[in-house]
Amino acid sequence: MIADDKGREASWPPSFCEEVKLDFKEFRFVFIDTAYLKYLHNYDSEIFFSADTDYSKKPHLGILINCHGRKYVIPLTSAKRKHSGWRDVTATNYRIYEEIDIRTTVTDRYDVIVDQTDINKLRQNGIPEEEFAYHKKRILSVLEIKKMLPVVEGVYSYAELSTRSTEIEDEQRRNLMIKEYFFCKKIKTQIESKAKKIYERQIMSGVVAPYHCNYKLLESVADAYKNE
Repeated sequence: MIADDKGREASWPPSFCEEVKLDFKEFRFVFIDTAYLKYLHNYDSEIFFSADTDYSKKPHLGILINCHGRKYVIPLTSAKRKHSGWRDVTATNYRIYEEIDIRTTVTDRYDVIVDQTDINKLRQNGIPEEEFAYHKKRILSVLEIKKMLPVVEGVYSYAELSTRSTEIEDEQRRNLMIKEYFFCKKIKTQIESKAKKIYERQIMSGVVAPYHCNYKLLESVADAYKNE
């Protein structure tokens, strides 16, 4: 029997492994099967899931693999107004953004735009001080490392970013994912390091920190899903 997530303290002893690792086997965006996400969400409410969302079009970053061959992916959540008050980098998240000049960049009322606070970077790029106010960051999404989840064969498919679409909405989505992908690629090592620390801390202590997924529980749930 699989327990639910009500008690956020795990009762398992960590499985033996010389070192807890979580490394990128591949560096790709993948799409996760909606039924699988719903199944995981039923056991751990920290899994992002909404019946109104089309998860066939929402990317996860993968594929991370641990010392037992278990595969993990990290969800990206769409930019929201609340993210304007977040830091670019925390111990568990990355705010993904693009740098824009609001005088020349087309924006709309749904964009989440914040000030460029790295004044030194503006100076290094040769931006005159009187133009600093025009240079902003448009938040694209947030990489939620603490919400990473295990996947099994058959529940994910690869995003094909090189394939253009004739549908305007799909092409806009592809262009967004390309921006997100290259942002993440620049910090691949840092993402990997944070993912390993988060996973290792939970596995070794047996304590699930607030707002984190319960990785050991979800690994059991993933195996149960695979065997159904």
